[in-house]
Amino acid sequence: MIISAQAANAFIHGYSRILQQIHAESGQPQPTQDMHIYQLLIMARNIYMHTPSLLDQALATLQATGQLPPEDVVEAVRQLRVSQWAYLKDTRYYSVFMHPTEQAAYAVQGLTNRLREVIGGTGALIEVGMTSYAGHYISDSLIAKVVWLGPQYKRELNQKLAQLRQAGHFYAQPASH
Repeated sequence: MIISAQAANAFIHGYSRILQQIHAESGQPQPTQDMHIYQLLIMARNIYMHTPSLLDQALATLQATGQLPPEDVVEAVRQLRVSQWAYLKDTRYYSVFMHPTEQAAYAVQGLTNRLREVIGGTGALIEVGMTSYAGHYISDSLIAKVVWLGPQYKRELNQKLAQLRQAGHFYAQPASH
């Protein structure tokens, strides 16, 4: 359900550093003291999604200051997809995310907690980032919106999940490069 503590810590530290630098590069006002870091990171992630070129600027600044995160973290940030994912359920080993187009589903690992523990249940549409890191699909755990699904919609999505599995569109691990 969650990746190794060492991998999670490396990702969290590097991802946070990159997002904070993207925020700084964006020209947006500095965060207020009462702004929680979680809010700042979501804001920075949204800025990055709207202006992807800020990533290269942020990385150049981080490299110049000797704070560049490891390449695997940088690559994970480059592959980040933020969307309103259907978070259907948890298995013993992963959480099931369905792409909003309902054309693919993924086995997603958490960073330090199971996603169910973070949002308080399963069966929801959640705005969150997903990427490939440390041999797994992972959630960035920066959840901006949660919309709980009703029983009928959950049934329909679980039927679609079964179809996706049968068609080979359920992805348990990222393809190796």
